[in-house]
Amino acid sequence: MYSKCPSCHAETNKYAAEVYVCKNPYCKHVDARLLIRMLRDIGLDDSVIGEVNANLALKVL
Repeated sequence: MYSKCPSCHAETNKYAAEVYVCKNPYCKHVDARLLIRMLRDIGLDDSVIGEVNANLALKVL
């Protein structure tokens, strides 16, 4: 769904379900907006979503 990085507007690679990583080696922005929205929709607490987002960034980069 998101084909461009929201930070630098470079192309992205799909990493996992609804997670995209910028192809620009100087940016490497992890875009997990769709994943976070899905987690909120199922009712997870924001603190848990924050931990998921932090762990995801560590694993991707």
